[in-house]
Amino acid sequence: MKIKKAIAVLASAIAMLGCIHTAVAADQLRFGIDPTFPPFESKNANGQLIGFDIDLGNAICAEMKVQCSWVQNSFDGLIPALQAKKFDAILSSLSITDERKKPSLSVTNSSILPHSWLPLKAVRSPPRRNR
Repeated sequence: MKIKKAIAVLASAIAMLGCIHTAVAADQLRFGIDPTFPPFESKNANGQLIGFDIDLGNAICAEMKVQCSWVQNSFDGLIPALQAKKFDAILSSLSITDERKKPSLSVTNSSILPHSWLPLKAVRSPPRRNR
């Protein structure tokens, strides 16, 4: 139950931050993901997307009353694809780096939400790899 509450709180916070404002006027929210990073996002044996980020995205869409759409992309292409408006938001494990802070990327810190914002008791993160 604690994880559901944490997801609901985080979903509300994301919506309020406006980092996905472009989709509010639409009936659909398109998330860019790289499904190669379990347990956050991956595919099961049937090819279905699973993981924490998928659950989080579904909770965000439910809160906003829009349909979720998942756009699979290579990790290195996520930010350029976001800038090209191929999707509305990135929901994949991104770290804030000096390169991503540069104004030329047009990616704000508020659009990169670390998983560490969740209570430790709710989610145990695997060791971080440099993504």
